[in-house]
Amino acid sequence: MPSPPSNQEFHPLPDRDAWGAIRGFVYQVDVTLLRWLGLNEGEQLALECGEDVDRIRLGLNGGEELERILEQIKYREHNITLRSPEALEAIVSFYSQRDLNPETPLRFRFVSNSSPGQEKSPTPLPGASGIRIWNQLLAGQQSAKSKDMIEGIRSILRTATRPQAVSEERWQKCQVFLAESSTDGLFVFVRDFEWGLEAGDINDVQVQVRAGLVRSGRALPGTDAQRKHTHLFVYALRIMSRPGQKCLTASDLRDVLSDEAIASLDTKLLDQLERMRDLLLSRIDDIERAVQRVQPAVEENLLISREMLKATQRTADSVEEMRTELQPGRIGLNFLETLGLGKPLATLGLDPGTMDPPPLVLMATKREETIKVLIERLGGKAWCALHGGSGTGKTQLVRLAIAPLSAGNCRWFRLDGLNAEQASNRILCLLNSILRRRESDSFENWLINVCSSLGRGSSIVLDDLPASDRHDGLHELLAHLCETCDRTDTRLISMGHKPLAHSVRSLVLGALVRRACSSSSRCGNSRNFPSAWRASAVRDARIPKSRGDNLTATSGIGCGCRALSAVGRLELGCARF
Repeated sequence: MPSPPSNQEFHPLPDRDAWGAIRGFVYQVDVTLLRWLGLNEGEQLALECGEDVDRIRLGLNGGEELERILEQIKYREHNITLRSPEALEAIVSFYSQRDLNPETPLRFRFVSNSSPGQEKSPTPLPGASGIRIWNQLLAGQQSAKSKDMIEGIRSILRTATRPQAVSEERWQKCQVFLAESSTDGLFVFVRDFEWGLEAGDINDVQVQVRAGLVRSGRALPGTDAQRKHTHLFVYALRIMSRPGQKCLTASDLRDVLSDEAIASLDTKLLDQLERMRDLLLSRIDDIERAVQRVQPAVEENLLISREMLKATQRTADSVEEMRTELQPGRIGLNFLETLGLGKPLATLGLDPGTMDPPPLVLMATKREETIKVLIERLGGKAWCALHGGSGTGKTQLVRLAIAPLSAGNCRWFRLDGLNAEQASNRILCLLNSILRRRESDSFENWLINVCSSLGRGSSIVLDDLPASDRHDGLHELLAHLCETCDRTDTRLISMGHKPLAHSVRSLVLGALVRRACSSSSRCGNSRNFPSAWRASAVRDARIPKSRGDNLTATSGIGCGCRALSAVGRLELGCARF
C-alpha cells in the first residue's frame, strides 16, 4: 500500500529558474515574427544561421545573394555601452563573419530593448554615448569631425577588456584589425554596423506584431490578430527547433495564414499555449515588481553603509593624526619585509601591466591657461598630489601637463581597484620592470638607479592611489620614492579620491628634512631646516565656487583647480620639496 504524501515542502535549487533565458527566447521569436511580416518578394529569413536572424536579399534568378543583414537579438535589464560585454561580443562576431565571408556583402544590426549608456571616464568621447555617436556616423558623410569620432571609437575598443564569451583567437584578430585599419577602413566597418537599441520590451514587440498583422490586412483587430499571432509564434518555434537550414519566406507566411491552415488548428492547443505565455509574462512582471519593491531598501542600506564607512575613515584619520603628534614617525626599512622585498620581486604575483599614459579626450577643452599656470607652480617640486571624485578631469589635466614637463618621458602606474598592500606590490613590480633589482643591490641604491634610468625631468604618475595608514607600508614606500625623485630630478605625480593622509605627509616631510639637514651639515649651513620645511607642508587649496578653471595659491605652496565637468571637486597640493 503506498504511503500517504508528505506535507514537507520541497525546496528547489535557487539557480534552477531559467526565466531570464526563456524571456530572451520569447523576445527573439517575436522579433523574428516582425521581420517575417516585413519581408518583400525576393527576400528570405535564415534563422540561427549567421546570427539569430539573417535577412537575405536575393538576385533576380533567386540564387545570388545581393545582401545579408545579420541581426543579433538581446533582452537586457541594463543600459549598454561600447565597453559592455554584449556590445563587444557583437562587434567581434561581425568582424569574424566578415573575415570568414570576404566576398559576401554583409551588414550587422544589434537589436535590444536596452538603451545606450554613457561611456565611463576616462573616455575620448566625453559626456556622450559612444553607441549614439556610432549611429550618427551611419547617416552622414565622412568629415574632420567624424574622423575624430572614429578615432575615439577605436580608442575605446582597443582598451576594452575581452568578454569571457569571446575566444582569445577571435579577440586578437579583431584587435589587430582595429590597430592596423585606416580611418577610412574603420569608417566602412562602422557604417555597416547598426545599433538597434530601444526596440521595445516583450509587450511592446507583441503589440507591434499584432498591429503588423492588422495593418497588412492579414488579420482583424482583437481576437483574430491575437489568435494568428499565437499561430505564427508556434510555427516559428517548430521551424527553429529543427536541425539544419531554417528559412522563412513571404510565400511561407501566406501559406501559414491561409484559411485552411487556420481552420485545421487545434483551438484547445492554441488556448493552452496562450495561457502558458500569459503565465510566463505575468511571472516576469511579478519578478520585476518584486525587484522594484526591494530596490529602495537596498539603496538606502548602501547609503547607510557608505556613511558608516566615511565615519569610520574619519575616526581612523583623527586617531592617526593624534598618534603622529604624540610620537612622530620615522622612516624605517622594516617595511621592506612587509612588502615582500625580502624575496625576489617576481614572487609578488602581480602583472606589472603597461606603463603608457592613457589616451587624451579628443573633444575636450585643452584648458591651456590652467595648464600654463600649473606648470609654473610645479616647476621645482618633487611631488604633486591631486585628489577629486570620478569625472573631475584629473587624468586629462595630468596628461596635458606632463607633455611639456617630461618631454614625453613618463611612466604611468595604474593602481585602480587596489588596496594599499596591492598598490605597494604593483608599484614595486612596475619599478622592477623598468630596471630589474639584483640581489646584491640595496633597496635605496636600486631605487635611485631606477629613477636615474628614466632621465632628468621625467615623470612617474601614480593613478588612483589608494588611501594609506602607518601600518600597511605604502606610506613609507611613498616617502622613499618621493625622496629618491627629489634626488634624481624626477617628478612624482599622484591622483586619488582623497587627500594624502597626515601620516604620509609627515613621513615625506621628515625624509626630505633629514636629507636637507644632512646636506646642510656637510656644507656648513646651520639654518633651522625643520622649521623652514614645516612651513612648506602640503595643504589643500580651497576652491571658490566660480565658473571655469582657476588656480589660487595657499601660503605660496599650493594651488587648486576646479574641474570643468563640475562633478565633485578636484584639488591639487604642491609642496616645496
